[in-house]
Amino acid sequence: MPQIGFVCCDGEKRRFADCIQHALACQCPWTPAVLEAMAANIRPEQPCLTVTELLGCARQTVLKKQLDWYETPASAYAKFRGSMFHKAIEGSNSGAIVEERFAITLPSGVTISGQPDLIYPDQHLLLDFKTTRYIPKEPYAHHILQLNAYRYLVWEPMRSGTWRWRIST
Repeated sequence: MPQIGFVCCDGEKRRFADCIQHALACQCPWTPAVLEAMAANIRPEQPCLTVTELLGCARQTVLKKQLDWYETPASAYAKFRGSMFHKAIEGSNSGAIVEERFAITLPSGVTISGQPDLIYPDQHLLLDFKTTRYIPKEPYAHHILQLNAYRYLVWEPMRSGTWRWRIST
């Protein structure tokens, strides 16, 4: 099921338009323009399991697929910030496959999909950018798992050689 609104600044669950109107009427820390942009940035529900869902909380994934749900603007902002970064790299990567969704159906019949940030087929290079509070000395374990899942998804379509992979923070 889709995300249908925000948990507004006063803790009330409101549909997007109602939360935006509430922000206009009170001293909300979120401006209506940013709330509108974040609401417009919500991705449509995928008919399959995504790599992000597989690596997250299984219970939350099941509930979000069964029920309408709300999210705090602060949580939505992290996704929004990542989307802005992805939009910035879309036009500047000649020869790259940018933000393409790959999917595979497992022998069990379950389909999983994922969308790596960049793939340079000629260089056999798959990149997924991450934002963190600071640059870690080593990649986080869940980032490595995510990148390996993407690598699995693109293996068949990109079978032309050995893949190098790197996580950029």
